[in-house]
Order: sequence, then C-alpha cells, then structure tokens
Amino acid sequence: MAINSLTEMHNDFMVYAAEVNNNRAFPDSRDGLKPGMRAALYTMFRKGFNSSKPHVKSAKITGAVIGELWPHGDASVYESIVRMSQPWVNNIPEIEWHGANGSLLGGPEAASSRYTECRLSKASEDGFFANIKKNTVDMIPNFSEDDEWPTVFPAIFPRLFVNGSQGIGYTIAQEWEPGNLTEFVSKVKQYLKKKKITCDDIYPDYPTAGVIINKKDIKSIYETGKGSVILRGKAEIDGNIIKITSLPYQVYVEPFISTIKELVNANKLNGLTGIEDIYNKSDDSGMLIEIECSGDPTQVLNTLYKYTDLQCTFSANQMALVNGKPEMLTLIDYIKYYVEHNVNCIKREYQHDLDEAAAELEILNGLLVAIAHIDDVIKIIKKSKSSPDAKNNLMNTYNLTESQAQAIVDMRLGRLAQLESVKINNNISELDIKVKDLTLKLNSEPLLEKEFVKRLDEFTKNYSWVRKTEVIDVDIKEEKKAAKKVKKATEQYIITLNESPVLTSTSRELKKMALSEYRVPKGNEVAKEVKAIKVGAKDKFILISNKGRMYKLQANKLSLSTMKSSGADISSLLELQADERIINIFSGNEEEQYFFLITTRGNVKKMERDEVFGISKKAGTPIMKLKDEVVVDVYLVNDDAVIEAITSKPKEVNIKVADFKPRGRKASGVRGLKLKTYSILVTNLLN
Repeated sequence: MAINSLTEMHNDFMVYAAEVNNNRAFPDSRDGLKPGMRAALYTMFRKGFNSSKPHVKSAKITGAVIGELWPHGDASVYESIVRMSQPWVNNIPEIEWHGANGSLLGGPEAASSRYTECRLSKASEDGFFANIKKNTVDMIPNFSEDDEWPTVFPAIFPRLFVNGSQGIGYTIAQEWEPGNLTEFVSKVKQYLKKKKITCDDIYPDYPTAGVIINKKDIKSIYETGKGSVILRGKAEIDGNIIKITSLPYQVYVEPFISTIKELVNANKLNGLTGIEDIYNKSDDSGMLIEIECSGDPTQVLNTLYKYTDLQCTFSANQMALVNGKPEMLTLIDYIKYYVEHNVNCIKREYQHDLDEAAAELEILNGLLVAIAHIDDVIKIIKKSKSSPDAKNNLMNTYNLTESQAQAIVDMRLGRLAQLESVKINNNISELDIKVKDLTLKLNSEPLLEKEFVKRLDEFTKNYSWVRKTEVIDVDIKEEKKAAKKVKKATEQYIITLNESPVLTSTSRELKKMALSEYRVPKGNEVAKEVKAIKVGAKDKFILISNKGRMYKLQANKLSLSTMKSSGADISSLLELQADERIINIFSGNEEEQYFFLITTRGNVKKMERDEVFGISKKAGTPIMKLKDEVVVDVYLVNDDAVIEAITSKPKEVNIKVADFKPRGRKASGVRGLKLKTYSILVTNLLN
C-alpha cells in the first residue's frame, strides 16, 4: 500500500507537537503544574518526604520520579525540582531545600543532585494534597501500568497565578507572570459574588520586587491573556552613587555586573563612561550594588535602563491546558476553571465522606438487627456449614444486605453486650446527622462555594505576603525625549592632541574623553599633550598640518579613551601626505578672530576664522601655499596677540598679529621675519 510521505510526516509531527505541548511545556489550568512537576511533587508526597520529616537526597527523589512516574532525563527532572525550590523564582516555593540551589548573586544553577537534599514545603502539603486520598481527583496508570498517579491535584493553591509559569512548546509558548495571593483571592470572591471581575487593580508581583513602570498596560494582560510588563530594578541616587537594591525577575547580580563592565571596557556606550567603579555589597541581609559615577548619575542610570537588564520586558502569553488542550486564558477564565476545579474536588470529597458514612450506617443497622435477634443469629451461624453459608442464611432470614451479613459473621462476641447496642444507636444518630449535612451540601452550590472560600481564606492566612513590586506609570517616550535632550545638552568631550608614544612616528594621536574623565596633565604629562579642546558629540573640529593643509573630523568618529589608555593614531584617521604632521587642533567653541600660521622660513599668514571653519571639504584642504618650508605653528588669536619666535641662530623675535592684514584661503603668506641662513624652530604665544 502506497503511503504519502508528506501526509505521514504531517500527522506524525502533529502527534509529537501535541505530546510536547500537553505533556511537557504547558501547565494545567487547574493546579498550575506541568506533568513533570506534578510527578516530582506526588513522588515526594506518597513517600512521606514532607515538611515534618528530614530532608532527602535529591538524587533519590529524581531517580524515583524517573523510575516510577515520569521516564524522562534526570537533568530535566532535577532542574524542575530545583526551580520549584527557589524563593527568587517562586512567591511560594513548593519544595524546601538543603544545599546549593543557586542564588540571586551567582545564578540559578544548583549543585549536583548527589550533594543536595529536599522535601515538600508545608505550602505544597496544604495547597496540593489536602484530602487527596478521598477520591478528589482521577488517577491514571503510570508509563509501565504497574502504578498510578493523579491527573491533577486538588489545588487550593492557585499556583499558576501566584508563581507564574514559562515554557516553550511547538509553534507556541506560554508565560504567566507571578502575582499576589491576597489580590487574587479578592478577585475570586468578586467572581463568586457577581460572576464577573474588574482588572483595574490587580498587577504582577515578582518575588524579587522591582518596579513595574507601565501600569496602564497591565489591565489588558488580564483582560486578553496577552501583553507586556516593563520591570525595572529598584535604584536610587545618593550623591554620585547609584544604589541598586533589587534587580528584575530572574536577573542575577554577578552576570549583571559583568555585563556593565564589559560595556564600559568595550567603550560601546557613551553614557557608561560616567562609571568610576562598581561595588557588590550584597549579603545575607539583602542585595546592594553601588555604582560610583564620575559623570551625571541620572544619565548613567538611564543608560543602564536602556542597555542592561536593569530594565526588562516580559511578554505575557497566558496559555494553559483546558481539557487537555492549550487555550489562551484571561484572568476571569483562569478564575472560573480554578473555582470549578476546587468546588468539584470538594464535591467529590463530600461524596466520598457520604459514601463512607452510608456504608458505616448500613453496617450499624445490620448489627442492631443481630443484637435484637442474637439467640437466633447464633443458632443460624452454628448450623451453617461455612462462613459464606452463614452469610447467605442471615441474608435470607433477616433480609440483610451482603455487607450487613458479612459484618455479623465477622462480629466479635464482645459486641453482643447491651451497652454495645447503646453505642451503636448513638453512632447511628451521629451518622444520620452527618449524612443529612453532606447530602445538603452536595446539593447546594452556594454551600460548596462557601466551603471553598473558607479553605482559600485559611491558605491565604498562612501564606500571603505584602506586595513586593511597586506599580507606577512612566511615560517611556517622554523619558527618552528628556534623556536625549539632557544627553544632547550635556554630552561634551575633551579631545586632546598628543605626541605619539611611538618615537619613530611622524604622526601624533588623538584622544576623546568624557569631561568627567579628563584631568589637566601634570609633571611629565604636560610635554605629551599639545592641545586640548572641548566639543559636543556631533561637533566637527579642524586639524591643521605642517604642510599648511586643513582637515575636519566629527567627534563621534573617535572612540572613547581614558587618561591612562592610548589614543588613536592620526595617520589611521586621515590620509596624510609623506612627512605630513598635524600641528594643532581647533573647535568651533573658541572665540578668537584669526588663524595665524608661521613657517620655518619666517613667512606668516593671517586668516579670518570663519573662512577656515567654513570650508566644507574634509580631506586635506590647503590653506597656505608653501615652497621649501613647513608650518611651525598655527594659532587662533585676536589682534592683540604677540607671538615669540625662536630661531636657530639662536635669536628671539616677537611678531605682532595686528601688523598683518587678513588674507584669503588661496593667497600666499607674507614675510613675517627676515631670515637668512637660519630658520624658526619654536614659537610661543605670549598673550
């Protein structure tokens, strides 16, 4: 028979995808657990590894889960157990732990299962397993069909809302944000009273606290099942110190600090140049990261929000299994399924108690018949050939049920006393009351819901907490605009022209530093720095060479440096001619009126500053014609300036700028000094 391979692959993929989504990646809407988590918790429960007993080796539990209920990889099972124990992941951890199970400092990875121990938390015992032995949920066979386990727990613990969930299945993902138990209970009561709820006053509550900054967007998550939460760590500015006391959900201290250091060292972000040092002062009493700023701490903090995990966005996608299929759930949907499940569990519990009471009542009524006819009963039993024969004879003689007859046959002689008859009658009266009460409750939805609320209130009383996460509204767009304005207004740099550290180089180097980074050179450093100018991030500055050529560069083209680091070799930035060397740099912030150039042969040229700054061409525009000479120095000066020239004679001569008229860019220079066989070596600006 021919098989269509495409059809076969499609069908196989759909079966496999359903298996992954339903049996691994998605939680059940009723108890909020994935099958692997449920298998681990049930294994611990039925083996007695509870909160009143000593902790047990995690490897022992992992092995039991795999061998008895959930035949998957030990690493994935152990990882699931570890995650259920972490208080920074869960608002109410399902498992108590001994040993290393990760930390907020270093990360979520736990020690090997052979080194750690765990047991059920009291919250799991109360929230998942109360009355589970009373047939409150269905049981299914395990993989080898030699054991059974629950399809779902009778969960008064609203785990899916309280602890959240994350998982990626095939073609679909699910993410539930952790929430506050007390706030959830108020919505449950609202639903029971009105069969509807409002979502204006309920928000995620993360175990690691933080600040939700898009308060107005949260309502849509609970109304539609989808949306985004923007969460920031808690930070405050104290002088030039940024103090971070919490990080967003599932962000860890040491990796966070490492990220900042990498960004600073890589010089990728201008705003991070304002960081002087980072101190991790976190300990058992709480988290504290201090960032010492050399620049504007507000600007540094905004940059951290933008480029690091100090601000995170979580995409809620509230998918969960409903009747074995993934569905998108709104908050009211989830509450509906949660309430229905719990009420049904209570109903099954009551039915179990009613069945037990009815069975016991049946037996007691049969015993009363036996006591009333005790002599005849004894004769019938004595004349019977066997116990089954005696049972049948009693049933036929006194119209008893099989259970009643069996109880009489098994009855001890001590129960024949008259006092025993009084006890039996009292028990019957009590059971009659119990049966009537259970029957009334089973037939009354309000009474079932009342019992559910009572149990939910008890659980909440024991395990609720005060909200940890702040919720505010921050206008992100306006914040970004304000940050850009601040950045544009304050983003200033110092660019220095320095002697090249390579002695054989004819070039020099440029260094761009944040204002907070720059220090006025002292001692031997003075000789290394030729000129320092202040520019804005997008400002252009000009460079003039000994060949009388002018170049332009934009400040953003230079990478950031520090006082101790090397700068950029100018020859790598500009296409310089052979033996060409940059002798000075100028910014548009300098206010002097004229450029004044002096050559080795004593020729000078005075130019209007705007004529030089107005040149649009960048790549080496000539501003002075030269013969067999080079430019010694160039200054930006006013007419009152006096320049001292030192010649090779040696001789010192003063040149007054006011003695010369400005000339155009294409004009030659004029004789400034009459020199014969000697030349100008050095010049100095006197005033």
